[in-house]
Amino acid sequence: MTTPKNPLEDAALALYYRAAELLKAGKRKEEVIWELTKQGVKRETAQKMLVRLAESQRRVEVRQGWRNAFVGGVLTFFALGLTFGWFGFAPANGLAIFPTLVGLGAGGYWLVRGLLQIFHF
Repeated sequence: MTTPKNPLEDAALALYYRAAELLKAGKRKEEVIWELTKQGVKRETAQKMLVRLAESQRRVEVRQGWRNAFVGGVLTFFALGLTFGWFGFAPANGLAIFPTLVGLGAGGYWLVRGLLQIFHF
């Protein structure tokens, strides 16, 4: 069972959601602030909301980056293992090298993508 919420919390969450939707739609920060002030929010409060929203989006991006880096690292490790025969198999040669190279490329891509998300390059 959920606990009842405060109506002010619901209103604040609705404003955050509205601000996020406006940014997602391509509006500039000043346009979002103007839209929020039209709805009765003070300009300073609207600016703080956008700062908090940006911080929240950054935390989500870093969390996704760690996930992507982990998946990429595991893929890369297994592709290298199959390429060089680390898991008791014979090293890949001939046509068998192509699937392992594809796996290595995909793993490297996910690993680099995750690192770029974590360190915000």
